[in-house]
Amino acid sequence: MRALIMSLGAGGLLLATGCPPSECTATADPTIELGHGISSAFAPYTDGQTVTIERASQGGWGFPILIRSVGLDAGENQDAEVTMDTVFGGTTTGTWTQNTQLTCGDEGGRTPSTLHVGFDSDTYPTLDDFIDLVGEEVDLDVTLTDMGGTSANVVQTVTLALGAE
Repeated sequence: MRALIMSLGAGGLLLATGCPPSECTATADPTIELGHGISSAFAPYTDGQTVTIERASQGGWGFPILIRSVGLDAGENQDAEVTMDTVFGGTTTGTWTQNTQLTCGDEGGRTPSTLHVGFDSDTYPTLDDFIDLVGEEVDLDVTLTDMGGTSANVVQTVTLALGAE
């Protein structure tokens, strides 16, 4: 069984201003997307897209992802719970939950946040220990729940590759 541990990346949730309050409230059909980018620049993942395992900023190994949501309560003093399961071959290998502030973002109420999918450093102490994971697919099952209890979920499949040490 592969061990996976998730940790909040140093970027946390990003604050963006200029969003009308009506665009940052819960709706009957909220959505979230997973993707990549830097800061608030967001590019959604395509199914099976390759992600590169690299040294994480807080030590260990992993890869960054961005979450973007629509239809969840967001704004000053709004918290949310992020839960991520990682699934290899139908088996959940790790679960991570974090409470964090859900800020009102740009692009019609979307709320970008940065996460870091990290791998257990006891199981994978060096980049060479990931060789057997190259080309493997992992499902990232992410649920984001706002303070009012409104939730959105997405499952995204990515393919693992190795970066430089």
